[in-house]
Amino acid sequence: MSAVEDALARSRVLPVVAVDDAAVIDDLCGALLEGGISCIEITFRTDAAARFAVAPGTDADVVGACADAGLPFFPGIATPSELGHAARLGCSAVKVFPAASLGGPAFLRAVSATFPHARFIPTGGIDAGSLAAYLAVPSVLACGGSWICESAFVRERRFGEITRRARAAVEAAA
Repeated sequence: MSAVEDALARSRVLPVVAVDDAAVIDDLCGALLEGGISCIEITFRTDAAARFAVAPGTDADVVGACADAGLPFFPGIATPSELGHAARLGCSAVKVFPAASLGGPAFLRAVSATFPHARFIPTGGIDAGSLAAYLAVPSVLACGGSWICESAFVRERRFGEITRRARAAVEAAA
């Protein structure tokens, strides 16, 4: 398991955020850390960057380029065939998107039976109410979601609310 996978496994929660103003990154990350979360997915729709990459799909060229660059990468899958393709490309952990639409925790349990070594980062439709059900699936590395860092909270610099939601997510993940 890579260092990034270890960090995700410890965090269990991966806030997904689109940041329009890079000046808020320090405060945003501080709010998440105060709430007990040490990982964040910043969407590529912004100029901000991160130490690993996540995508909604799997592209062999992107997997190869990330491997060549030494950038941990978690491609996205939505079917067992896509998971098999990602595994053949050397990906042991994948993003599952859109997880809720695919069947949620039941889908992950079913796919885990066929791919016992795969680790999942489900995103898409996960919120505070469904987080615990996803994290109860042993193959789930961490869950991604935007409910912790809603765009309005970031834009309005409501970092106290982000910290509160982060704490609640960490408690649900315990």
